[in-house]
Amino acid sequence: MEQQEQVEWDDVNKLLQHHGFKPLYFADPVENKNLSDLVLLDKKSAGEIRTTLRIMLTDSERRQALIQELIKSNNQLKEEVQEHMSQAAHQSQRASELEGLLDQVKTRVQDLEDRYLGKAVQQHSQTQQIQQEKQDAQRRNQALEQKLSKQREEAAQLQRKLYFTIKEEERRLARHSQTYQHICKKVSQQNSAADQQVLDVIDFYETKMTQLLDELRSVKGESDQTRSKTSSNVTPAFKTILKAYQEHQKESKAQIEELKQELDTRPTLKEVKLYKHKLRRLEGLNKHNNARLPEDGNISDQAKEAIMCSHYHHLLNEINSILTNPNAPLRLHRQKPSSVTLDSAEFQTLLPTLESWSQQLHLLKVNTTCLQPFVSLTTGKKNIVSHSSFSVQS
Repeated sequence: MEQQEQVEWDDVNKLLQHHGFKPLYFADPVENKNLSDLVLLDKKSAGEIRTTLRIMLTDSERRQALIQELIKSNNQLKEEVQEHMSQAAHQSQRASELEGLLDQVKTRVQDLEDRYLGKAVQQHSQTQQIQQEKQDAQRRNQALEQKLSKQREEAAQLQRKLYFTIKEEERRLARHSQTYQHICKKVSQQNSAADQQVLDVIDFYETKMTQLLDELRSVKGESDQTRSKTSSNVTPAFKTILKAYQEHQKESKAQIEELKQELDTRPTLKEVKLYKHKLRRLEGLNKHNNARLPEDGNISDQAKEAIMCSHYHHLLNEINSILTNPNAPLRLHRQKPSSVTLDSAEFQTLLPTLESWSQQLHLLKVNTTCLQPFVSLTTGKKNIVSHSSFSVQS
């Protein structure tokens, strides 16, 4: 065997051994006598076998490398599949969480819708109630205006009657003074029949005045003790007549002062006009705000509620400005003016003033009722005084 051929077979054997095959052994046919165990190859066949073996081994290596690549790519695909499966599981879990969140959002939206409808119904009922209260307040305002006009007329009548009463009282005092001076001139003389008649008239007048004063006190509810009536016997003592006259004069002055105080506590015409002007302004603002509310149909309920709150806050500020005015009459429960915006709790201070107004209106009505019998009694006094002066002059 040539050396070149031996090298080639060595290369083939190395390849066979590299791939786990047994190498090929070459034997000398001369030395080996058992020919059945030998395979004879010519050079051409041997070369083809070597070439075939090389090709097979090379193809085997290529296929093995391809199988390794396939195994590697299969493992990568498995990893990608596992990753995709984990992502799919994560996405499925995320989808379930989103579905649960969606259910919660739907429940929350349903609760908000129910709450919104409830608030809308409540605000509608409150609006109707406020409108009803407004109508009631307007009716009460009209009734109070009518009562105020009646009371102004009654006050004017009482002022006229008081004026005439004071004038008549002054004339009566003047006549009484003249009678007193006439009696003083005759005090040194002996009591005549004419003097005795004058004293009788004065005693009768004092008795009637005492009775009328007792009746007036009983009408006003005074609990004075029962006075003893003046004896009908005429006393010639001049001190007794003078003392009775002074007591009557004091009582008349006290009654006049009481009437003047009652007139001072009542509002003047200028104050009434000022209050009517304020009331008209408040009614105009109220009508203007009520006219604006139906036109703003597209405004949200919160905006409407803010407008209503601003409107009533303005009304309360107007009332508070009237109460804090230093020129406010009727001895109002005035509060110190504050530059800070009033809260809903501070508006509670207006309640005592409103209650005081109601009590004063009631007392004015009661005093008017009580003064009617006093006017009739005053008319009776005028008649008695006229009769007494006529008797004295005669």
